[in-house]
Amino acid sequence: MDEYTQIDTDLRIAITQCDNKPPKAIALFITGWAAHLDGVGDLFVDTAKAFAHMGIVSLRTDIRGESEQEKSNYTLTSTYASRVHDAQIALGHLKKQFPSLPVIVLGHSLGGTTALSLAANDENRIDNLVLWSYAGNPDSLFPRMLSEQQHREVMTQGSVTLNTWANLIITKEHYLGMNAADIYPPLRCFTGKLLYLVGSDEPQIYEESRLYDNLVNAERVEKVLVVGADHIYNVFDSSKTHSQRVIQITRDWLKDTVLE
Repeated sequence: MDEYTQIDTDLRIAITQCDNKPPKAIALFITGWAAHLDGVGDLFVDTAKAFAHMGIVSLRTDIRGESEQEKSNYTLTSTYASRVHDAQIALGHLKKQFPSLPVIVLGHSLGGTTALSLAANDENRIDNLVLWSYAGNPDSLFPRMLSEQQHREVMTQGSVTLNTWANLIITKEHYLGMNAADIYPPLRCFTGKLLYLVGSDEPQIYEESRLYDNLVNAERVEKVLVVGADHIYNVFDSSKTHSQRVIQITRDWLKDTVLE
């Protein structure tokens, strides 16, 4: 059963315990851009249940300034630094409860990018890193999404509305806050194992070579192309099974690399 609670005053998290067995590892889930802790289409909820069967305790975290959604009228005020900060608080909370267990961090989309920044901090001692369709460097987010007119509007008017799956209000604070420092060079500190999954039908991340070039000290790096899958693994299409396949690939990899 999931336990929803708040830490650090107002950071919402959910913890999924193991199924009547001592835990073998812990996992932090970091959600994608403008999403909440259950993940798009409850993908994180399903993954947490699968992990529980394996003996992995998991914690899913919101991102303040993004995950409020309807409560904030979809107004985005987070920065990349605040994203990393919230994820760090959630990781610390989980590790405090289980200080001696192997640490897994899983991030989807911009959550994957955020996970990379946690992994680059050697003090976090992350053993296994799982990237689901990571979003590249955070400063590449809005050049892909906004028109030139929208770039001007957010700078001159203080916000701009992006009509996507919801009418997202991009504030100037959020827009400028994604112009973070280069995430790649610090990855040379990561010595754990990394799994990278990406759909064949999603836009290509042209920074992949920089990712691999800076994982020079990682113990193991693997990439899996999920043929026919889009950025969210077609989770809302009941006729396709890509999301279940992604969970299964992740489970099998963790069995081999953590629970062996």
